[in-house]
Parts: sequence; structure tokens; C-alpha cells
Amino acid sequence: MCMNARCIFSKTVCLFFSAWVALVPVCHAGILNFLAPSGDDAEKQLQTWLHSPTQNLKLGEWDRIRLAPSYSEHPNQHPLTITAEQVADMLKTLQLKADGEVIALFAEDELKRLSKPIASALAVARPDQDVEFLSTGQHGMIGIVAPVVGNAGRIFVTGGRLNIILGMVHKDFISDYLHGSRRVPKFDYGSQQHPAEYISIASSVSGDVHLVRQDWIALPMPAKRAEKEPARPTIETPPSNGPMVAPGKDAAEDLASKLAVRLKALQLLKEQGLLSEEEYRNKRAAILQGM
Repeated sequence: MCMNARCIFSKTVCLFFSAWVALVPVCHAGILNFLAPSGDDAEKQLQTWLHSPTQNLKLGEWDRIRLAPSYSEHPNQHPLTITAEQVADMLKTLQLKADGEVIALFAEDELKRLSKPIASALAVARPDQDVEFLSTGQHGMIGIVAPVVGNAGRIFVTGGRLNIILGMVHKDFISDYLHGSRRVPKFDYGSQQHPAEYISIASSVSGDVHLVRQDWIALPMPAKRAEKEPARPTIETPPSNGPMVAPGKDAAEDLASKLAVRLKALQLLKEQGLLSEEEYRNKRAAILQGM
């Protein structure tokens, strides 16, 4: 019994240790992403980078974006104004074909980290630059122990479309880095000239989506919202022929004041004997008729 108990205890310890080792990459990546800049710090870091976007903008231990040469014969339509919400809406439609299934390319936490930096980078990119990205996220239905995998690619705008070329999708490079080679992997950000192998983007059947290659998709740009014209003041002018339009309150008071002065002056002339009764009546009628 004692030996059996020791064996059971030893096996339990081994299983626990194996499970702990397997979870280290996940926990390691999760903790480092948690410690990544957020809130005001992330915004300050982004604004600092935008003033001199020559280096990588780090969004986490592995997540980053940068401006890189496009190596294209045709200039991109950069810089471009687009919102973070619009970028997120477009990126979340990307799906992959893997093992007979269709799965999302980005996890929700990836979209939150990437959307605003990508939108900001497109706003400062030159026509000869692409926006390259590297991101990590957990995919699967097993919660905290879901594998942490990486995506890498490039984004640029041409032909009125947001083009996305993928060079790496859902690659588990963290485990190898932590428990294998200990070398920082060389990431593939995709290329217009050379298609990436073993990448298959699931083309959407809705909208004007263009699947250029299995690793390259072009999404239609969101429609610009029509700016609401400011309300113009309505100016009422009386017709040239026809009845006079009734004046406003201020104009009516001014007219009444002027008429009262004229009628009072006319009354004074009559009392001084300078106007006959007939002349007074005629002039008074003419004044009232001109109202």
C-alpha cells in the first residue's frame, strides 16, 4: 500500500508539474499583455510615436506595429483618415480556413490593441509605406489555457480598398521561445510579390470583398458620412406686387412710433391755425393710408 501510495503521489506531482510547464507560455504571455501600456499611458505612447514614427510602436511584449517600405510599383493612398471603430469593424470580418473549419483571425483583445494604432498609423503613413503588424491572442474554447498564437501581416490602402496581406497566422512561437530555442523568431509580414504558403483566407460572401490571393484580401472602405449642412436663416421678403407682409414686433413698434409723431405734428399745426379742417383731414387720411 505504501509503495502504491508513493507511486500515486509521484505520478500526481509529475502530472501537476507537466501541466504547470504547459501553462507557462499562456500565463507568461497573458501577464505581459496585462502589463502592457493602457489607458492614458497607451495614448501618450501612441502620440509620442506619431510625432516620430520611425521605430516600432510596442503594444505589448510581442504586439507591435511599424511603418515599413511597401516595395510596390504603385503608390498607396496614404495618408488616410479612418476611425479606430471602422478599422475594428473591418478586421473582425477576417476569417481563416483551417482543418476544414472557418475561424476568426483576430481575438477580441487583439482587435482592441490594434485598431486605434493601425488607424493612427494610416493617418501618417506615406504613399510608399505599409503598416506592418504583429499581434498575439488566445483562440479556442478552453478559456485561460487556450493557446496563445501570433499573427503578422501588412495593411495598406490602394484602389479605394483596405488591403491586408498575411505572412503568419495563428503561429505558436511563444512556447518554442520559452522552452525551446530561446531565440526571437523571424516574423513574416507578407509580401505583394511572394505569396505566403499554408495560409487560406475565407472569402466573405457579403459585401464587395475581393480575395486577391489566398493570403491577400481587399476590403471595401466604409462609406463616408455625409456632413449635415448648417441651417440657413430664412429671410422673408415682401412680394413686389401684392399686399404688404405684416412686419415683426420690433418693426411694428418703430412704424407706430413714427406715425404717432407725424399725426401729433399734424394736430399741432391744426391747433395753431396753420391748417384748415379740410386740409388736416386730408393729410391725416394720407398718413394713415401709407401705413
